[in-house]
Amino acid sequence: SPEYPIISNPSPANGEIDVSISLSDLSFTLIDYEDDLMDYTVTMIPDVIGGPQSGIDIANGTTINIPITSTLDLNTIYVWIVNVTDGTHWTNTSFYFTTISNSPVEILDHFSWARKPATVSDALLVWLGDIV
Repeated sequence: SPEYPIISNPSPANGEIDVSISLSDLSFTLIDYEDDLMDYTVTMIPDVIGGPQSGIDIANGTTINIPITSTLDLNTIYVWIVNVTDGTHWTNTSFYFTTISNSPVEILDHFSWARKPATVSDALLVWLGDIV
């Protein structure tokens, strides 16, 4: 099994679409097969969590909840990045989701044609990969 920490069960799920703008928090579970305590930092773009959020000495199997402190916008891609270390090994994983669009025309178009938000999200992640 891997020595580095694992970030599992992200919520919203990575790549999720039509996420409610009333979403109250992000969550994920930290796993370390060596049973080491872990430290984490979460950042978000656009930032709706009030800046980087951190925790220290987190036990294996702990689920972390990060409250969303600002209003989410409609039809917007949000990227959140989790950095975790067990003191020796680092894991840096980014996740993204797209909020729902309130326009019936856009929703109809969304189901009738290609899933446009996914394409935009993929392009954004490629761009983010170059700067993170």
